[in-house]
Order: sequence, then C-alpha cells, then structure tokens
Amino acid sequence: MIMAFISVEQAAILTGKSIPTIYRHIKEGKVSRHIEGLDTSELIRVYGAFKNTSETTFNFETLSKNENSELLLLRLENELLKENNNELKIDKQNLQADKNNLQETIDYFQRQLNAPAAKEEPEAIIKIVGDKSESLTQRIVRKLFW
Repeated sequence: MIMAFISVEQAAILTGKSIPTIYRHIKEGKVSRHIEGLDTSELIRVYGAFKNTSETTFNFETLSKNENSELLLLRLENELLKENNNELKIDKQNLQADKNNLQETIDYFQRQLNAPAAKEEPEAIIKIVGDKSESLTQRIVRKLFW
C-alpha cells in the first residue's frame, strides 16, 4: 500500500498543532514517525481532518514529478479500494442469500422432525424384513440359487 508521508513541520501546519506538540505525540507513541516522515492517514486518524487554510491548499502545478507520481498512485489506489469495496458489498449480499437459503433448509428439516411419524403397515414391514418363518440360511440359498 502506498502511503503519503510529510515532515513534522508540514504535519503541524495541516493539523493546526504546534511542532513541539507533534514531537511530544511522537515520543508518547500517539503518532508513528517513519524514515520517510509522518503518515498522513495516521495524522487524520489521530487529529481528524486537516485544517483548510491557505497554507494547506496545494498548488498542483508546483508539485515535483515525484509528488505528481505519488498523487497519481494515490488516486489509483483510491479507485482500487472503491472497486474492492463494491466487490465486498456484492460478496456480502451473496453470503446473506446463502444464509437465507440455509435457514430455509434448516426450517424445513425442523418441520420434518416435528411432523408425526407415518405408521407402517405390517405387510410392508414383512416385505422389508422378510418372512420370519424362513431361516437365514434358507433366505441366503434362495437368493443365491433362485
């Protein structure tokens, strides 16, 4: 994931906090400092949205090529995240439909378990079990040779 990093001084301007406050929060562990600088998404998480002042308004024509490339990559990342979010919404809907189908199946089998059992006719039971007057050996021989 590509992150936008800024200096402590830039962070102070964007957040409306003083430079010593930013350093104190780094020391206290409220904000992480990386080799590249401070992560803007973490600053937003800790301090909320950046202040909208003339100092925080960017002039895109004066951005260096690296900053333009970074901006382009951030825009691409944003688009990918939007697409992933839409796919996750679709997956959630599909999972909800599967859950509903499974619940219907469970309800059906619950009704079947609670339904009164059908009574078997004695003749049907005899057909299933076999004639009790015939021994097991006789039944095996009859099945094998007749």
